[in-house]
Amino acid sequence: MSSWMKVLASALLLVGLVACGPGESEITPQDSSMQEEGARVGASTGSETLQRCVDTHDPGVDYFPDKVEALHAQAWDVLYEDNYKIVTTYTSVASQHAGTGVEVKPRTYVLVQCGTPVPALDGDLADATVIEVPIATAVDGDDVLLESFDFLGVADGLLGVGGTELTEVEAPHMPSIYTRQQAGDVLVLGYEPNLEVLADLMPDIYIKSSGEEEVFQEIEETLGVPVVLFNPYQESPLGAAEKLKFLSLFYNKEQQANEHVELVISRYLELQNLAEGADTTPRVLMGFVRPNGTWNTRQNDRYEMILVRDAGGQRVLDLPGNGFANVDLEVVVDQGHDADFWFNLAWLPPQRTVEEFIEASPEIADFRAIRRGNVFHRFGSRGIDYAYNGNIEPDVVLADLIRIMYPDLLPEHEVVYLQPVPFEP
Repeated sequence: MSSWMKVLASALLLVGLVACGPGESEITPQDSSMQEEGARVGASTGSETLQRCVDTHDPGVDYFPDKVEALHAQAWDVLYEDNYKIVTTYTSVASQHAGTGVEVKPRTYVLVQCGTPVPALDGDLADATVIEVPIATAVDGDDVLLESFDFLGVADGLLGVGGTELTEVEAPHMPSIYTRQQAGDVLVLGYEPNLEVLADLMPDIYIKSSGEEEVFQEIEETLGVPVVLFNPYQESPLGAAEKLKFLSLFYNKEQQANEHVELVISRYLELQNLAEGADTTPRVLMGFVRPNGTWNTRQNDRYEMILVRDAGGQRVLDLPGNGFANVDLEVVVDQGHDADFWFNLAWLPPQRTVEEFIEASPEIADFRAIRRGNVFHRFGSRGIDYAYNGNIEPDVVLADLIRIMYPDLLPEHEVVYLQPVPFEP
């Protein structure tokens, strides 16, 4: 997280602590039942959404005065009612019985303020999953929201992750999760659902980005643990930043999420306008050489390519779509040898110097970007963190790209997530 974002996060945390009265203190994992009399408070009368159960339900009271909206995200949306939120996610779910093997399936969740009644589950809500909010515990099965748990100050309830084991390098950027992992309080479960471990943890929600519908049904029916399907990987940069809003829905932390994302959007648009005024349009090569000799890159509407375009760059390969693409290396050499810059934002290659890249793929030796020292990858202390905090502060990643391609436009910006690949011509 950039220094100015850390200041913002600290300020928001301080405000939240001051605003919580004796009956509205923050939830901890030990509060997970939230049904004990001591954990219940009266209806919300202030401007801040409740962080605990209510004692009695007052019809007509808006229990969620702080609201979020998916302005840029496509993977989810939300509709607020007085005492519950209707959240819908849109994900591709593999099914053993689906003809194509994969289908895009909306899933609906009714997030009910703890201590208030569940609405009638009929009509559009007939198949909805009910979850009391604010939740206290969660497992992030595909590590899609790790930085959001830390940023919102709810990492104390994170019980497990899919495969990310943070090291001292990443510790400063997700300190709460790192500390809990070191203490053995956040387990690394693996990306495949493990019912035995989930039965021991019994989180309030289990978050997954994809998987088999039959397995999710077993988790919900056997363990009673709601599976929240959420996939932010195909979002635009600003859509990805809104995943902080998505997680906030389950913790009644909408105000904190809104304040961060609004700053990100404002800063991002300012930077985009700045880049649009540049006198030149650098040609950008994106991707890497796979072990089989093909070039792996991103299609035009993928996250990384939108960043390059918004930073004022012009991609070399025109590939419609929002996914991955493999291109013959001969085509890349023909069309991309004179690209001004070579970026790889999506993968951490085994090569660490330009010489190693050329040794692995001699065909790229004459790339203009290599000769000019304009090869940048997400190396360094923030390399892995690019996929985490970089997602909720895409304005910083955008600033990195602009600073690299147009040094005079942002002379005071210190590049955070990208590093030049060492090269001695």
